[in-house]
Amino acid sequence: MALTKCPRCELNYIQEGEGYCKICKREMKGESHREEIEMCTVCNETPALPGKDVCLFCLKEMNANNDNRDDDGEGRVDEASLGIDPVSSMDEIIPEFLSECAFGGHYYAIPYMRSTEVCYVNKTYVEKLGYDLPETLTWDFVWEVSQAALAQDEHGNYVVNGQKVLIPFIYKSTDNMMIQMLA
Repeated sequence: MALTKCPRCELNYIQEGEGYCKICKREMKGESHREEIEMCTVCNETPALPGKDVCLFCLKEMNANNDNRDDDGEGRVDEASLGIDPVSSMDEIIPEFLSECAFGGHYYAIPYMRSTEVCYVNKTYVEKLGYDLPETLTWDFVWEVSQAALAQDEHGNYVVNGQKVLIPFIYKSTDNMMIQMLA
């Protein structure tokens, strides 16, 4: 069977003929989805790692205090052994993203779910429509050029390319959850 997007949320894929995704069905019934989060048994402040009863911080502390391991670190648990990509320094975070998390010279958060937005422009079409591509692309420019590109001949072909299909711009933001949720 083919997969199609849920007609209600248009986010989740469902089997053809299924009606709605599980999340939408649950929401329509008035139920909320709550995953039980197991807290660390040592500090009782941070969620425990999957399959463990302690958090990463307590696990690291336990490793640091563990004198009963071999010199080669055998048995030691760290981010890499848990499949976690460690960020070793603040230098690895894009400065523009990090600056959004600061106030008064102090950081109060780290960037989460950030992505680089991309807009592909068909420069040939833009120039054929009589526009010069600006150094900084604005939504007003995209809208104006897109409106101009909609001109069709008597056969329903777009004037700018003589075809039935026209793609002057492609905006890519599939990794940005907020934009996808609003779209």
